[in-house]
Amino acid sequence: DVPEQVIEKWGQAILQGDDYARKLADTVTDYLARMAAVAINFYDPETVLLGGYVCQNCLDLLIKRIHERMPAEVYDNASRDIIITGAAAGDDALIKGAAIAVLHQAMKI
Repeated sequence: DVPEQVIEKWGQAILQGDDYARKLADTVTDYLARMAAVAINFYDPETVLLGGYVCQNCLDLLIKRIHERMPAEVYDNASRDIIITGAAAGDDALIKGAAIAVLHQAMKI
């Protein structure tokens, strides 16, 4: 199976209540939530966009976990109103992001 198929099967297993799939989802979301908290602390964003294969199948769970971790792991959490949502750029998101970064740098925006 290619990664997309593996992730799709995993998502189906989560929805069907498979215990192992749910435990794996818990582990993955815990790690991603920690990384999101670090990024929030470093960059102080107004919005966090989550994308990629993993997010396609457990986005709601991941958003919930990040929000649960924010009080303990994000500095000055009470004064922040951070939106956490799924990215909708599609398969060509990486190239779009790179193009936007180049334009921002070229135009010094």
